Amino acid sequence: MSQGDTQLVPVRESYEMEILRNLVPLYLHDLSAYTPELRPNEKGMFEYEGLPLYEQDDRLKAFLIFHETRVAGFLMLNQPPYTAKDVDYCVNELFILKGYRHKGIARAAVQQIFRQYRGKYLIFQLAGNAQAISFWKKVYELNGIPFSEKEELYDGELCNFQRFETGAE
Repeated sequence: MSQGDTQLVPVRESYEMEILRNLVPLYLHDLSAYTPELRPNEKGMFEYEGLPLYEQDDRLKAFLIFHETRVAGFLMLNQPPYTAKDVDYCVNELFILKGYRHKGIARAAVQQIFRQYRGKYLIFQLAGNAQAISFWKKVYELNGIPFSEKEELYDGELCNFQRFETGAE
């Protein structure tokens, strides 16, 4: 698969936000396998309380990930003050629909983000989410990105944190 098959589209219009709102519960459902903290609301729906902020604050960037012409997932990128103080960016959420997984789409999307947004990054995964941890380590390896890693509690959850920097070309 070439990276040309994968495109990041910034969520700016109401129809793009509607797509994101539809995808987020699927992501949270998947993530709920790794934490008892994520549960559906009284209507049976998973909710992301901070989602409206992505429409209101330019320091929170949401992107739809398209493969060819179809929506394949999303990526959410945070900047200070929505990150640790000593980093420029945090890939806060990354989700690929099941039918598009293991095809290099997420990796291509992340590589596009790293090229477009250069600086110091913090990425973290729930410690029990072995697939996500493996994915990110493979991204670092394939892109020759040296990183430091630390396991610590975040909002009461044990998480793996990686820090690294994407440099100028």
